[in-house]
Amino acid sequence: MLSLRRCFRSLLAVASLTAPIVTLTATLAMVGCSREETRRDERELGKAAYKAKQESKAAAASADRELHQAGREARQGYNDAKQGDRKKDQPAQ
Repeated sequence: MLSLRRCFRSLLAVASLTAPIVTLTATLAMVGCSREETRRDERELGKAAYKAKQESKAAAASADRELHQAGREARQGYNDAKQGDRKKDQPAQ
């Protein structure tokens, strides 16, 4: 259960990375700039978008690994419990 919470937090972090990019884009659209300033701002926006993409990719990979590990642990716990029930059902020899 704890691992699933961590996974959801990671996914929320990925979603929150895109908010600054949207804000920056809206600000650039509203402010009148010269052509050079606009190009410089567009480059900065592109760099920020690339960085956000890389960070979200890493966060998603991390969340995937954690979710996979949580699934393994749950499956192992299920199998252990199933074997324990089988041993209880067998008559003593």
